[in-house]
Amino acid sequence: TASLDNLVRYFPLEKVLNILYTLMINKTKVVKFLDRTFNAHKKNFISLIDFIILNHKPNNSFQFEITGDLLDDEIIDYINKHAPKNLFRFEIGIQSTNILANKAVYRIQNNEKLFHNIKMIQDAKVIDLHLDLIAGLPYEDYASFINTFNEVLSLRPKELQLGFLKLLKGTKLYNEKEKYGYKFNQNAPYDIICNDFLSEDDINNIHLAEEAFDRFYNKDYYKTSINFVLDNVSNHFNFFYQLGNVEIKSKRLEDTFKLLDDFVRENIDLIARTLTQSLAEYFGIPFNLPQPIRVGSVRTNGGHLNVRTRPTTDAFIVGRIPNGAEVTIFASVPDWYLVQYGGIVGYAAARYIQLAT
Repeated sequence: TASLDNLVRYFPLEKVLNILYTLMINKTKVVKFLDRTFNAHKKNFISLIDFIILNHKPNNSFQFEITGDLLDDEIIDYINKHAPKNLFRFEIGIQSTNILANKAVYRIQNNEKLFHNIKMIQDAKVIDLHLDLIAGLPYEDYASFINTFNEVLSLRPKELQLGFLKLLKGTKLYNEKEKYGYKFNQNAPYDIICNDFLSEDDINNIHLAEEAFDRFYNKDYYKTSINFVLDNVSNHFNFFYQLGNVEIKSKRLEDTFKLLDDFVRENIDLIARTLTQSLAEYFGIPFNLPQPIRVGSVRTNGGHLNVRTRPTTDAFIVGRIPNGAEVTIFASVPDWYLVQYGGIVGYAAARYIQLAT
């Protein structure tokens, strides 16, 4: 079914189960199903999964290339409840979250359903999960690919493979290579050089990010550090691209640890600022970048100026400043100043404070 045919052909289920059982009793370690549409027939799929759960032998592992959005909650829940951990490995080829890119290669993919299913699988930690992306599809330019990468990495998959499109004879894209302006290597593996949507520089940049991503994310040596950084940077692709720009001549593990440490140290201000902003958003308090400290005087009609916990009149009052008092101003947000008066620190309405000249 990976050919240009439009119809899915099903093997007799009994024949498939007999073959599987023969492999099981002969202590086959890994059985891999290559056709990602095998789960298109739900009844057959459930029968197959149930047979494996009931008859598998120690050290058997069953790997499936799978169309992730064809799964439903019932199937995932059944496997999560009845299968031993890591008996199944699902390899889901997302390829892209760009709808036009998927349509160009006759892929109909429900991204919302797909992401929901992936989260269900990951949360239970029963099925070993591997995800794939492909750079170089039609209509996926550099910005779109970055968006695809960042969307998928937000799921924090255990393993994500970033591959590059290969133009193989007989495939639809090979036959349409002029339509999309493809240039590709004429020798195996026939991978993309550029097309109408990605320049050669774009492809090289993605290669840099991919090499760093595979080394620092997929190898799982730096899980805590990498996840901390990813929690505190807005553009995940850009983070790995910057790592990829640093040449690593040595492949020793300690050298890659040092590279990551150096990168974090050089970017500690950005990481700290992003972390602080995330905490501020979580607790519902304003985030203020450092600003020059200024001095001002309270100017009311004779009354006191309220100081609040947040820059809104609905916030709790933590103190009052008398008219004419001098205050220190640490930061400003629209219509409000973050001020200090004696032991009081909080937000005061800017229209009642006159800045010192």
